[in-house]
Amino acid sequence: MRGYGKIAEIDLERDNVETYEPDERLAYDFIGGRGWAAYLIYKNLDEIVHGTHPSNVLVIATGPLAASGFLGGCKTSFAAISPQTGIYGDSSVGGYFGYMMRRAGFDALVIRGRASSPSYLLVEDEGIEVIEDSSLWGLSSKEADRRLREKYGNCSIASIGIAGEKLVSYASINVDWGLRERRHSQAGRTGMGAVMGSKKLKAIVAKGSRPIEVADPERLREVNKRLISEVKSSGNYENWMKYGTNMTVEWANSVEALPTLNFQKTFFEHADEIPGRAVNESQVYVSACANCIIPCGHVLRADEDLVTVDYENIGMLGSNLGLKSLSEVAKA
Repeated sequence: MRGYGKIAEIDLERDNVETYEPDERLAYDFIGGRGWAAYLIYKNLDEIVHGTHPSNVLVIATGPLAASGFLGGCKTSFAAISPQTGIYGDSSVGGYFGYMMRRAGFDALVIRGRASSPSYLLVEDEGIEVIEDSSLWGLSSKEADRRLREKYGNCSIASIGIAGEKLVSYASINVDWGLRERRHSQAGRTGMGAVMGSKKLKAIVAKGSRPIEVADPERLREVNKRLISEVKSSGNYENWMKYGTNMTVEWANSVEALPTLNFQKTFFEHADEIPGRAVNESQVYVSACANCIIPCGHVLRADEDLVTVDYENIGMLGSNLGLKSLSEVAKA
């Protein structure tokens, strides 16, 4: 079906990979991304299991606009039965993982079972391999990312750290963690990192070079051009370019909607120390997701490290924890 890649079903216990083409019903009824993830979990699970049970199914799915060149088409959903809630959970990331996965020829990965020893997945052009590598287990996401990137070069990597390995119920999946050249991100909701850890799956490396087939490329370019023009002509475009989502801090505080002191309050008296303006003055550089013209990844220095901040972590790690400076937020 034009415009869609394959779905891969990966059984880690049996070290088996099968692929198939999606049918039109799946495309029209569920489109892609989160819709596909929810359907594929429903289809592959006969009953609700604990989030870290080997029979739980982890689905990674991106949408049909990823890697097509369409404005903002870069999101990827990680979904499973959540270790936190005991029901369906998902978490989405931007960046380049979905871009690389689609260019490798895959729109969704359905991962089940538990590997016999720590492993990672290699998703390349029209092929997927389960690779055992115990040397990565026990490493931080940043170090695992560094070692895999040295081996595979231009790729995107989704990995877990120590929390995921130890099945912490709120563990994240970290995408391109610490990579300076691209926007890195986290699937930080519903404990998807613990699901990966329960499967002894340390990382997924996506490395693709295939072009994305589009039914009407000229029409796609026309619509994309119009949307880019509308975004750039918006009255807030320059502010979004300069401050990213961090500009929301000032607004949220002014209308008393800024999460403060573990949601006990909605106004933070030190908000003027952590707003978008302060980030802009302190940032080392900015980065954007694939196919996006607004770089929302504002990178600060924290001691010897570099960290990306946006409204969510400034709000959750700043005002909501009572941290009064950007340096404290960056270290957190």
